[in-house]
Amino acid sequence: MVEAIKEILADDEAINKITKLAFDKIDVDGSGKLDLKELETIMLRISADMGVEPPKSQDIEEVFKGIDKDGDGTIDYEEFSLLIKNVLLSLIKNEEDDEKEEDIDI
Repeated sequence: MVEAIKEILADDEAINKITKLAFDKIDVDGSGKLDLKELETIMLRISADMGVEPPKSQDIEEVFKGIDKDGDGTIDYEEFSLLIKNVLLSLIKNEEDDEKEEDIDI
């Protein structure tokens, strides 16, 4: 999985295509910006799909503020793209850390 994520991150066209598809899917009103309600909807859907406890409204608001770098009350494509890239980089780091721990256990 790590190698596949690294390949995607190394290919600007691929990461932009994936990010744009995800953004457009979440941007249900077609405004070109995500509002708090749109973020809440996707976060609740993801938590349900993962079988984990749904985030509280306060948690969603904090996540929103963290993504909304320019503080305009919306998440634009650039902010969303940065989020996706950071999530993918975190996945790589977590996978690599897990692999290191497995090597140590052997």
